Amino acid sequence: MQPCTPQNILSIPPMLIIAVFNGDIEVLSNPLPMSGIITLLLSCVAGLGMSYFSFALRAAISATSFSVIGNVCKILTIVVNLLIWDEHSDAVGTVALFACLFMGSFYREAPLKSAASSKIGSPKSAVPLIDRKLADVEGGVRKTPGKAVE
Repeated sequence: MQPCTPQNILSIPPMLIIAVFNGDIEVLSNPLPMSGIITLLLSCVAGLGMSYFSFALRAAISATSFSVIGNVCKILTIVVNLLIWDEHSDAVGTVALFACLFMGSFYREAPLKSAASSKIGSPKSAVPLIDRKLADVEGGVRKTPGKAVE
């Protein structure tokens, strides 16, 4: 079972209640025209293809590159939406959306730790004043061959 399956199952009863009160059940009783069925099937195929190629792209490039490509696709979607349809966000909403995408472009991956800084957190250097021979003792018995320390 996928991790999101229980969450999806729990969402069914509230959505059925909302559908009954909004009158969506009556809308579902009307048959869908053939053009609607074809549009629905093409949408499902396109979504499946985008999901497949999205996972393939994720495996091929870094996470940062994938985020950049995602932001570029969002910008192209906004521009196409503004050019094609009449009903879209107003100027303030569009500027706010572009501002969010612009601010997101400043994201950078955290720098990798250098070899010197990674030694600071190692177990043997956690207490640097203790002699190395004493650090090899665990439970009264020395880990290294030799006499047992009691």
